[in-house]
Amino acid sequence: MIVAVRDSISGFTLWSRKCFSESYESILSVLKEVKERFGDPSGAISDMRQGIISALDEMFPNIPRRVCLFHFFRDLGSYIMKTMHLELGRRINGEGMKSQLKRLIRSIPSYDPFTLMEIEGGFCSSRDLMEIMSVRRILEPLSRTASSGYGFPFTLRHLNFYLECREAEIRLRNIMEHLSSREAMEYAKDAISLLSRVTGNESIVETAMKLKDVNAIFQGLRRAFGIPDHGKLSDDIEMNSHEMCSAYIEELEVFITQNIKDHDRRAAKLIIESYRKWESRLFSQNAEGTIPRTNNSIEQLFRRIRRNARKRSGNSATGSIITHRGESLAIFQNIAIPEYRKIVFGSDDMESVASAAAKYRKRVKKPVISRYRMEKLVDLGTKMILSDTLNKNPYTDEMMSIAYSSRGK
Repeated sequence: MIVAVRDSISGFTLWSRKCFSESYESILSVLKEVKERFGDPSGAISDMRQGIISALDEMFPNIPRRVCLFHFFRDLGSYIMKTMHLELGRRINGEGMKSQLKRLIRSIPSYDPFTLMEIEGGFCSSRDLMEIMSVRRILEPLSRTASSGYGFPFTLRHLNFYLECREAEIRLRNIMEHLSSREAMEYAKDAISLLSRVTGNESIVETAMKLKDVNAIFQGLRRAFGIPDHGKLSDDIEMNSHEMCSAYIEELEVFITQNIKDHDRRAAKLIIESYRKWESRLFSQNAEGTIPRTNNSIEQLFRRIRRNARKRSGNSATGSIITHRGESLAIFQNIAIPEYRKIVFGSDDMESVASAAAKYRKRVKKPVISRYRMEKLVDLGTKMILSDTLNKNPYTDEMMSIAYSSRGK
């Protein structure tokens, strides 16, 4: 593996070196070289592996040493939810309905721009088309389950799929009461038949509800840290987040003494134990306040190196390139930092060259109706169906009354 030393303020990668394992001895030898080259840092951040924790404690005992919040949450989420998460996925996949559902969605006609333009004008000359689009709109989220971008346990894709199936089934049953199109009705019935294989399976429902309960406790700690549902873990911690987290842990300590479900009690106990164990390191900070709460910047550095290697040489050569040139590639990433180019090359001309070149990139032609606008218009049409206000022509009763009145004059 490649070890890189990065300045958290400037973003410069100062030095990199190969390290053949993550053992205490290997990490310690790297840290000794770091100390010889750069002296003691003002602070450090790492994951929770014992080798690097012990090596940091020995080599830099007098600096603040923080653990990465991302790794803390990832490990904690695995402890309390991984078994249920995998079991839920196994049971849902065992029903074999996902591929059939995708085929059904693909078989439903796409959104019709002309009908949607009419909806925007407050009427619809083809109610059948609008009803079919409404069914498609209800089902489409099931083919692209949303993610926070951080993967498990921050996004529970199996639980989200179950909850979306349940929501889609409710919405379909509701709109079926207003459908007049035989084709739309058939699509809705076929979809409900597939969805009920998940929503009507007792073992799936039981596992999903347990996971939902435990995730609610997990998300409570996440909110105490000031992390929104779709926020960035690397954002600065709010000043009172330590107090909020400690208060939440105290609530959990009371919670586990009450008459609660076994899976809730087990999860709450594990959260309390993990938080108490790492509490001081989760909030450790230097005098300058420059230690980030995650090591996401260094993770992004190596993701960028791997991505660039894949683009230029393909998947098969990526491992070899990083093994033989990883140290140089880590330093080369500094070229993207304007201040680094000024210091090293004496000017920032590369930025202006890049900007000029970007002007000649061919822009992608936008569709007549954007995807976002299409979805909003389908939602509007669905609302009109449900409220029985979907007119076949653009002329309202009020407009017709005015027209007749004008004719009589």
